[in-house]
Amino acid sequence: PGICLHSLFENFDFTDPNPTHLEALVASTLDRFHFPDRWTPVVAQMVRDVLDTDLQDGIRLAEVSREQRLDELEFYYPAGRLTLDALNGLLVEHGYPGVPTGRTGEELPRPLVDGYVKGYIDLTFEAGGRFHLADYKSNWLGPDVDAYRPEELHAVMQRELYTLQYITYTLALHRFLRLRLPDYDYDQHMGSSFYLFVRGMRPTHRAERGVFVDRPPRALIEALDARIGRIDGRRP
Repeated sequence: PGICLHSLFENFDFTDPNPTHLEALVASTLDRFHFPDRWTPVVAQMVRDVLDTDLQDGIRLAEVSREQRLDELEFYYPAGRLTLDALNGLLVEHGYPGVPTGRTGEELPRPLVDGYVKGYIDLTFEAGGRFHLADYKSNWLGPDVDAYRPEELHAVMQRELYTLQYITYTLALHRFLRLRLPDYDYDQHMGSSFYLFVRGMRPTHRAERGVFVDRPPRALIEALDARIGRIDGRRP
């Protein structure tokens, strides 16, 4: 289901207001992933709810054109010098919880990574002169939108290590923009990280349901940037 929903957002033009276009894409996508077509109206409404929700300060994905977005932005960077102890030290210093022990009760390895960090950012987009990132989450937290309140989302973000995920994404976007914007400045150009729990989003509730928002501080991102070095092994 998660991959199916990601595919829908990736392939839909957010600014297309024609409901028949969205329904046709939903129907074909559900068929491709072997889901019954009776879910078409439900899923189409869910996509529309996500696009029409005010995420922050008037930002709505429905107003983000194809030219303003990148889907599944791939990144990789070295992390051979990034140990768990060093990572936790930086996180705690900047107000974030440290990485807990592994899900099986065993501590995550030291060093945390030996080689490269590689990933894909669901959505990178420009709005209001800043560059934001978004991640679509299909987690089922409960039967109604009240299960997707900020405090519930905060708990999920910590439990599933999504906080570490978007800090990693922010570092990747920071490096991407630094290479492509001659006048790049984190404070001026870096936007927010939006975690969109799509089952709980409704335009009537704005970002009070289903939307987790944060913007990691510049000092944390620059400290991580300095620690991991460049692909050629030198400092950035």
